[in-house]
Amino acid sequence: MNIIEDLRPSPTDPDPEWSVRTFRSIIRRRPKRSNRRRVALVGLGLCLTTSAGVAAAATSGLIDFNDGMPTPKIIASQERLDALADKITATDTRSQIATIEISPETGQLFVHIRGDVPAAMSEAIRSVPGGVHVEIVAASYSMADMQAGIRRIGSATKDGAAHPYELAIPVPDGAGLKIGVSQLTWDEVGRQTLIAEYQIAAEMPVEVSVTEVHPLGGNS
Repeated sequence: MNIIEDLRPSPTDPDPEWSVRTFRSIIRRRPKRSNRRRVALVGLGLCLTTSAGVAAAATSGLIDFNDGMPTPKIIASQERLDALADKITATDTRSQIATIEISPETGQLFVHIRGDVPAAMSEAIRSVPGGVHVEIVAASYSMADMQAGIRRIGSATKDGAAHPYELAIPVPDGAGLKIGVSQLTWDEVGRQTLIAEYQIAAEMPVEVSVTEVHPLGGNS
């Protein structure tokens, strides 16, 4: 291993202080057409790890802007759907939800969940007010599953069974994990080897790409 890798800090353990609303502001969908969804992740917790620190600006991911700002109607819809997502997530006693996406402009909630929908959650969904549509979307893994996968990768890197990474984050639809590595690691190790290492450690599918993470206040 060269001196640059030797000096690279080890990935940190998942920080429980990362809020789901922070994660929501970092990850969101941008469909090609105007119908955009936003990942809610209300009450689900976040497992984001980084060895260099991450700076992310909050962005709304909404449409129907007036001079660059969301209209009052969209803001009101967003707040109402956030509250409903909170209510649905509160019934997830078995930690089955991966994410909840919201579409303020259409009044839709998309609940990505692993396994059968619990009775209490079904009741909460049936009680949503008129004008709101809730769609259940099957997920391969819950947020808790993906958090555990990230912890396993962190342990593997400390034990030398996997190469260091820059960023690890759950895939919003519950399909697995996204792992970011440095350009140096990508060039020296190769994509296929990295995927194999991380998938064996995480025990779930992973996507690997180059992700250069810069500390707050650092030079870009």
